[in-house]
Amino acid sequence: MRKYGLILILFLLSGCFENESVELIKGESMGTSYSINVLGDERIEQDIIDRRLVEINDTFSTWQDDSELSKLNRASVDEWIDVSSELYSMLKQSEEIYQQTGGYFDPGIGRLIDLWGFGASGGRTEAPKREEIEKAFAINKTAVGNLATVCLQHKVRLLHVSTDYVFDGTKTTPYSEGDTPNPINVYGRSKYEGEQRLAEILPEHFIVRTSWLYSQYGQNFLTAMLRFASEEKPLKITTEQLGAPTNANDLAKALLHIISQQSDRFGVYHYSNAGSATWFDFAKAIFEESGKIETVNLAQTDHYPTFAERPKYSVLDNSKICNTFAMQTVPWRYSLQQLIKNMNI
Repeated sequence: MRKYGLILILFLLSGCFENESVELIKGESMGTSYSINVLGDERIEQDIIDRRLVEINDTFSTWQDDSELSKLNRASVDEWIDVSSELYSMLKQSEEIYQQTGGYFDPGIGRLIDLWGFGASGGRTEAPKREEIEKAFAINKTAVGNLATVCLQHKVRLLHVSTDYVFDGTKTTPYSEGDTPNPINVYGRSKYEGEQRLAEILPEHFIVRTSWLYSQYGQNFLTAMLRFASEEKPLKITTEQLGAPTNANDLAKALLHIISQQSDRFGVYHYSNAGSATWFDFAKAIFEESGKIETVNLAQTDHYPTFAERPKYSVLDNSKICNTFAMQTVPWRYSLQQLIKNMNI
């Protein structure tokens, strides 16, 4: 009886489907075509489907130059890119899967895909050489090593700019040049390896570590905050990290000052604007100095998720560079104030 009952139910269900209307929707997207069979009387507008596919392509495409993901891939490590919640969610899930699979699923494999000719850059007729593969993953270390080699050959000194991200952020007092680096993310490791490579090749070098760079040019925290201010959307900025916002114009002046000294006191130095702030403090100061604090919906959070782990404390001790080259560092808030004033916002 149970067998007959099951057969009867399946027969009745198949009869229901035979009486259902079927709508066929066809279209093109992402270089291919799609075909959808819609059962039932409820109609689905094709333009809704097409618009959604365009949105997906605009966000996740690696073949479309102006997609969110393409822009993110082209950005430098210290460049601020505003991404949608969809892309951010995908990046976080990719990171979780990467950790769960022990690295077998690697969301950062794009360079290698392009290198072998499987990506948007097109195909190639021969396999890439080992040197090409190594270069794709060690650009910070290799490029610095190449510069050091050329400088050694031509008896030229090299001044190299590095980062506070070589430290792990576990201290609660400013990092000096004598503190041992212990980077906690890929960017920090690559920059530290670049420092080591430079020191191995070229004795006559200066390494200047700096932090939280910004200026009136390009994509950085200052320009991003000013752009967000005009969009009138809520901003949650972290108080979890403490560092020293540094005006790139001040850094440039410091580097030129070192060069003008023609000094032979080579080695590692730290330079940043004086004082310290959280990212929230920095954002609030930007809006106050630009006269936009009353129009911005600004909130602080002590737990803001980031795709790459960052040091929670990265304030640098500037005493060595000041004493060696007879210079002073400008307080970060004053430097920000002067820059925004000159921008005529």
